[in-house]
Amino acid sequence: MENFANGKWEVIDGRFYNEAEQKSGAPVVVIDEEMANRFQLKVGDRFGIYFYDADATKEVTVIGIYRKNAEKVNLNLLTNMYTPYRFLRNVLTESGINQITIGSATFYLKDVSFVDRFIEQGKEKAGPKFQFTANDVMLKRLLAPFENIRSFADLAIKAVLIAGAAVMMLLMAIITRERKKEIGILRSLGFKKSTVMLQFVTEALAVELMALVIGLAVGQVASDAASQQLLNQGMKVNEQMQHSMQGFDLSGQVIEAVYPSLGISTYLLVVWMALLITSAGTLTSCSMIVRYEPIKILASEK
Repeated sequence: MENFANGKWEVIDGRFYNEAEQKSGAPVVVIDEEMANRFQLKVGDRFGIYFYDADATKEVTVIGIYRKNAEKVNLNLLTNMYTPYRFLRNVLTESGINQITIGSATFYLKDVSFVDRFIEQGKEKAGPKFQFTANDVMLKRLLAPFENIRSFADLAIKAVLIAGAAVMMLLMAIITRERKKEIGILRSLGFKKSTVMLQFVTEALAVELMALVIGLAVGQVASDAASQQLLNQGMKVNEQMQHSMQGFDLSGQVIEAVYPSLGISTYLLVVWMALLITSAGTLTSCSMIVRYEPIKILASEK
């Protein structure tokens, strides 16, 4: 519920009803501090609620008391009690009222990534009589810069893989050609082709390791600076949008959108890309070494 989600209201004694109590329709209520003080109620007390439509009185147990940290929204104490919907439905059903209509219901999700899945499952369970929509226009506007950066990053990764592999293949081809005499001497001394290729692969991996250490260090500093700048920009937009969102704070989604990209998955991706690029270069070098004949190499050098 929005007032609890954005921190305007908070439970100061007891708790809210749990999932088991919702499913069973337990006769429990959460009341506000004003009502508790006026009627001297505390957690564990019981009192009766009269249902006008059902013409029935049901006893309920107070399991929680909450406080309004913002301005008073409604002075009518009865509107500020919360109880499981199934409990209300059971009361009406017992009185012969089977036609129960729900005008609308609002769900608040902790993680925006579950919105589409929630809507899909809601439609499957509720059927065509309910219409599910996501009020995520503001959130999409807030996260748009991060989505654009993500798309650009995906394109950049593909470009780096293609360009890096091409450059690495060219460099290894040049290095192998320049060390042609060395390869001929090693082969004439009895070294197998696999041993010579392993030497080139080891050298390439050593260079790759040094490049990774330097690149990751520089990338970490640059990404921290860029992420902080994006975060500050997103938080400013969030502050401007809170009024239109009735105070609902999206800052958690902004932070979630920025900083997961700096986790272990990013480093693993960089290492994987480096291995692919290095592999392309070493394969080029190995293919040239396989074709070289030591006698022809040494003869050409004379």
